[in-house]
Amino acid sequence: MRCFPSVLVLALLAGGTAAQTTLVFPPVFKDHAGNAYHSYLFRSSAVMANRQARFMEVNDLNLSKATPIKSMAFRWYAGLNFYYHQSFQADLELTLSTARTTGATVSSIFAANAGKDATVVIARKKVHFPPKLTYGTFPNPFRYKLFFDAGKTFTLPARKSLCWEIKVYDNDLYLKHSNVIDLDWAVLSSSAYSYMDYGKGSDAGNLMYRYYCAIHYSFIPALGPRIYGDCYSGPAFGKAFAVIGLDKAPGGGISIGPLAKLYIHPGRILAVTGPYNLNYFGGLHVPLLDIPNLPAYLGAKIYGQFIALDSGFKNIYGTNGRIIQLPLWSSTAGKNLGMGYVYMHGPQAFISSSGSRGVNTGVVVQFTL
Repeated sequence: MRCFPSVLVLALLAGGTAAQTTLVFPPVFKDHAGNAYHSYLFRSSAVMANRQARFMEVNDLNLSKATPIKSMAFRWYAGLNFYYHQSFQADLELTLSTARTTGATVSSIFAANAGKDATVVIARKKVHFPPKLTYGTFPNPFRYKLFFDAGKTFTLPARKSLCWEIKVYDNDLYLKHSNVIDLDWAVLSSSAYSYMDYGKGSDAGNLMYRYYCAIHYSFIPALGPRIYGDCYSGPAFGKAFAVIGLDKAPGGGISIGPLAKLYIHPGRILAVTGPYNLNYFGGLHVPLLDIPNLPAYLGAKIYGQFIALDSGFKNIYGTNGRIIQLPLWSSTAGKNLGMGYVYMHGPQAFISSSGSRGVNTGVVVQFTL
């Protein structure tokens, strides 16, 4: 029996599994969730015209050298992780080119943005997308992959903007009892924030819902950033406390009684506020915490939940946990995301010369280089 030298084996393995470089655009959303969502690309409807769309986006990639782009991917908006959908297919076509405009100067006329080197990297066909799962990560992974056709790449010249255009002729979401696919979206805003729920609330006697919390962000001009809290379906007329921290509890939560879990890391708790009086429906809405209006808090992640006692102080209940990602900018003056889009839906999208236009906003994309 003959064996290959180990050096040769390693070389063969390296050659067969060449490392792929990925680039998230806009780059600030690589480690931050998108601060908005849209379903422009994949909508569910019994009417075919409502499932058709044409979407073009210009991204100012400005790479240092000419770079082949090998595939693209989108991700689900984390704030809607409580929605599920089955796998689905979309009949689509994808074209890439060197943009003749930039993200800031994108034109509402489709042809004015696309370059002369336009390349169809996915010829019209049905593309399969995976089911929506509970990922447990924030932001979500890029699971909606657009793998280019065999042998197809697009080389973007150095210091140029990319124009990509996707035409969606149909999808089968309406057959899957699914509504829409809400993709992670970027918007240049000093008030937009992101969130994601995790864990599961206690059964507090409500026949339809578990004890649920929603932690929100708001900017009060006279006070600055403020965290608000809502909870629903808790113990009627009970007493509730809000727990706010900087990390979630390990291992899927820490049991604090037969009916409740603590979803905030006990060593990373910022504040416990309350007690608050729950109403007949086990709910409330209260301001919880003021956040310093400082650069260090931009994009910071805050974790929160409610813990409650029933009116007889016999049982303890807990809500789900929620992560909120604070806004990424305190001011957007002079800032530029380097992206813009043009959109049209319905069968007229494929023959219309123009569509609705947006600047400093668009789909968060991952490119494989």
